[in-house]
Amino acid sequence: MQDLKLLNDLLNSLPAEEQETMMENHFAYLFSKAYKYLKMGPVIYRKTDFFREPPEDMTKEELEVLQSACRQILEGKGFSSAKPFTGLGVSGFYDAMRLFHFDSKSRNTNFNFHNDDDKGALDCITFQHRIDDREATLYNFCAFDEE
Repeated sequence: MQDLKLLNDLLNSLPAEEQETMMENHFAYLFSKAYKYLKMGPVIYRKTDFFREPPEDMTKEELEVLQSACRQILEGKGFSSAKPFTGLGVSGFYDAMRLFHFDSKSRNTNFNFHNDDDKGALDCITFQHRIDDREATLYNFCAFDEE
């Protein structure tokens, strides 16, 4: 299976500590859901999804943000402050996690964060899965000119 090879290749390229943090935050689950979404697209994915995500009334722009979030997960982003999600905005970050059946549990924001040359806000949000209560803590950076 191509998705397992991509997952293993990515994890094997990372230091053990980073791998451990990612796995504690359900990286394999999120990776497989993101891979499936990118492969199927929103219409077919929705038909196979338990909660019928993503909602049918999402705009083209919102769906593009979901695609970006999925691509970034496949790159291993979002699991640390050193490699946060970028370009999603706040609502896009929440939409992406809803796609994977997670709801926000707690949020901490650093409003004076530097990501490379950009200054903005870094959200660290712990999400809880709607069905089995597993938790994942993820990071999203919004440059001051983003949402």
